Amino acid sequence: MVASCLVLSLLLHVGSVHQRPGYNNVNPGLGVSCAYTENVSISSGFYYNSERKMSAYASAEYSVPLVAGFHAGVVAGVVTGYKLAPVVPTIALALHSPEMVGIRASVVMVPQTKWNSGVAHLVLSKRF
Repeated sequence: MVASCLVLSLLLHVGSVHQRPGYNNVNPGLGVSCAYTENVSISSGFYYNSERKMSAYASAEYSVPLVAGFHAGVVAGVVTGYKLAPVVPTIALALHSPEMVGIRASVVMVPQTKWNSGVAHLVLSKRF
């Protein structure tokens, strides 16, 4: 429920770098994230994916502070829009920068498997 969010953020999906060639690295999209505690948040949104189709996603993250304002997290969720299946479960690692001029940069990394290319995806966020 949005009313119980500690922090509500707008997410801007920017682009990706894949471990295998042939994938689309320009991945614009929008999302919203609701942090319920300092460590737990949920997100949902959409983006233009690596297979050049629109994807919608929903995820939950558990993160911990590192040093100098950085945080690391584990993200689990589901995403649509890929050839593999109508709805694909996913798990990723995330590294979040401290806020600079009100913007936070995050890199979400999905490991390479036999079903997909490993990818690092850049997301910018702005708190409300």
